[in-house]
Amino acid sequence: MWLVSKATLVMSNIPGPKTALIFNGKKSESFGALIPGLGDLAFGISAISHADTITMGVQSDLTYVKYPKELRALIEANYDASFKE
Repeated sequence: MWLVSKATLVMSNIPGPKTALIFNGKKSESFGALIPGLGDLAFGISAISHADTITMGVQSDLTYVKYPKELRALIEANYDASFKE
């Protein structure tokens, strides 16, 4: 727990399956993961690939991020812009 109390941001990039997973005979459309919110962790970003997609999860403590919708819009705009170039 000592290390967690010293961190303010954790980033994880987990390579997921290269093909869609099948559950109960149905093909999965998406897959997601979140960073465990341990201790006083202020912010966490996770990214996981699944087939031909990537899903990002962002979590934060409202004490540190007052306007989470604005943060989401900023991340989405920059993510989309990076693929247009």
